[in-house]
Amino acid sequence: EVVDQRNPELLVFNFHVSPRAPLESTITIQGTLDIVLNNTILIDQNNTTETTTFKIRMQDRAGNWSDAVETAEITILK
Repeated sequence: EVVDQRNPELLVFNFHVSPRAPLESTITIQGTLDIVLNNTILIDQNNTTETTTFKIRMQDRAGNWSDAVETAEITILK
C-alpha cells in the first residue's frame, strides 16, 4: 500500500507483490522494491509543482501489516 500524504484518505495505491518465498516457508524476506506511480497528478491544477511524501507498508499472507515507512519529499511536476 502506497499512500500519498497530500490526501491520505483518497490517494491510496494498492499493489500486489508475488510471493518471494515458497508458500510453506516462514523465512524473513528483506530487500528493495522499486515502485513506479504512472498516474501521479497535481491536486490543484493551477499549480505547476506540488511536493509530497508517501507512506508505504506491506501486508503479509496472514493479513498482518508491516510498519509504515515514509519517503523523502518528492516534487511532482506539471
